[in-house]
Amino acid sequence: MIDPYFKSSDCTVPQMLSRASLYDKNLFPLPMNFNPGFTHSTPHCVYKTHWNIYSSSDRDRLIFKYNCKPYNRSKRPRRTTPCLFSSIPDSNSQTNTFHSSQQQHSSLRLMSSLSHLDQHGNAQMVDVSSKSQQQRFAIAYASVYLSSVAAKVVHNRNGDVSKGNILSIAQLAGINAAKYTANLIPLCHNVPLDGVDVRVVMDNSTPNTPIIAVFARARATWRTGVEMEAMTAASISALTVYDMLKAVDKGLSIGDIRLLLKSGGKSGLYVNGIGNSFQSDKSINMAVFPNHFPQEWLEKI
Repeated sequence: MIDPYFKSSDCTVPQMLSRASLYDKNLFPLPMNFNPGFTHSTPHCVYKTHWNIYSSSDRDRLIFKYNCKPYNRSKRPRRTTPCLFSSIPDSNSQTNTFHSSQQQHSSLRLMSSLSHLDQHGNAQMVDVSSKSQQQRFAIAYASVYLSSVAAKVVHNRNGDVSKGNILSIAQLAGINAAKYTANLIPLCHNVPLDGVDVRVVMDNSTPNTPIIAVFARARATWRTGVEMEAMTAASISALTVYDMLKAVDKGLSIGDIRLLLKSGGKSGLYVNGIGNSFQSDKSINMAVFPNHFPQEWLEKI
């Protein structure tokens, strides 16, 4: 609300501005220059809503003497900096710039090492058209930890429960799952498998924690490996064991899903726990494999 006493005919322009400042401190922005001739500093601009109360001569004097301009509150520019001190140079700016660039380079190197990510970090299916077809081989492992009640059921009934034989059904489930790996894992290729083998055995070597061990082997002659096919077969076999025994004990746990061995491709022969630090399968230490590992599978690498 404008003071009715605030008229150009009653006072001079500096007095008018001084009264306006006394009337409402928020009427004008803070002055950019201090004028010692007046009690209140002459503001550098006037809001547009109050600009119309001045006569044309007063406006000219404001523009000429005090460099005042009409100011529209609704159209004032927004602050581009997050805080008042954001433009103050940081003493550690060079160090921070170095660390940020170093992190950026490391993330770029990480993305370049992940074949399923392009240079922008987007998912992609790897192009294997330039690769040659080779013999591919992979063995994976999974285990189902049983309770004493579930272990007795499997042992006394030779694996037979109300749904059927646990070991044989889990074996078929793993073989079938390997053929659908590309449908389950989004960026996997459709690999024409030469063969899939699954072994599901009861392991009583540790009586306190009996387990059902699952071994899965996948073979193919193709441009890409079959590690995911072997691991999918082992995982689904373990899930099938749980499904068969959940009526007896719902607290069973699945673990140790991992790749044990693979061959073929640029990396050659790899064994989990050893790496590629050997020349052939003759030097593989069998102690790195779990109990009941089918050693005859190594003869066809």
